[in-house]
Amino acid sequence: MEFICSGHHPLWAENKEEGHTLIVYYPPDKLPSINQTPMGSINEGTHVYLTCEVQGGKPLAIIEWQCKGSSPNISTVIQSVDKTISSVELTVTKYQNGEMCTCYGFHPTWNQNKSTSIPLDVNYPPESFPLITQTPSGSVVEDNKVMLTCEIIGGNPLATILWQCDGFTPVPSTGILPTNKVVFSIEKIVTKEDNGKSCTCTSQHRLLTPTHKTRSHNLNVYYSSTIQIANTQPIILVENKTIVLVCAGVDGNPRNSSFVWYKSNTIIGTMANYSIREAKATDAGNYTCKGSNGFGRTSEAIIEVFVLCEYIKGFIVILLLRAHHHVTMDKVP
Repeated sequence: MEFICSGHHPLWAENKEEGHTLIVYYPPDKLPSINQTPMGSINEGTHVYLTCEVQGGKPLAIIEWQCKGSSPNISTVIQSVDKTISSVELTVTKYQNGEMCTCYGFHPTWNQNKSTSIPLDVNYPPESFPLITQTPSGSVVEDNKVMLTCEIIGGNPLATILWQCDGFTPVPSTGILPTNKVVFSIEKIVTKEDNGKSCTCTSQHRLLTPTHKTRSHNLNVYYSSTIQIANTQPIILVENKTIVLVCAGVDGNPRNSSFVWYKSNTIIGTMANYSIREAKATDAGNYTCKGSNGFGRTSEAIIEVFVLCEYIKGFIVILLLRAHHHVTMDKVP
């Protein structure tokens, strides 16, 4: 607005006047505001444009940018008749996820600077393959509980986990869940049928190439073995001949580590094989093999041995044979 002061005097041939323009400073109509293009969450590597606008004010406001974790490239600064516009361009990375970009507005009428911020929501895939841990670790004895935990670190949004492991059930989450990883546990009371079973954890994320990653874990279950003697029928042994009784552990993990032979509750051997040499009448009777692999129960098998005198070996004696465990017989001529 311009003001004019006019002076009149009889000696002046014409009036004198002086003009003055009044400049009035006033604040902007609105505080700074930010628009993002494209809007919402963006994938890493995407070019993002942030535009800050301060409308109105005399003089027009000045805008400055600060984006944590990056040095934005100022692409445009426009001061039109009624507003100031400033834009920055960013090529976002996963390290900028959650970081703030702030637009500061400066104006003479403001006692302090005005600002507004926008968080960057950057989508990116997990950092690595799934990690599987077992509790307790190592080999597990049958009839005990085992828990498998799959963990996937990183990613925005977090990956989803899919378990493939028959018979296992999910473990409900407890406590405060981590913000930088996803965790999913399953558990089961294992049996010998679980030995060697492969359990697979699959992570799924739309930014993974391919869209999923997997990791497998094999179970090693210790369980007791079954003892067998290598024959199903009693043994008829001729006097003065030799035979080897063979004892074996079947279907155990680990295989049997100890064997003990008994006759009439007396220990007669501590190896898998037991030899009856130059058989005598007193060698007849029941022979018991007990074995253990150190896990679960001790198993046993019994074989009955008959000893015939040498002078009647030509006669055939029909015996009532009872079914027993297997035995192999090696005769020495």
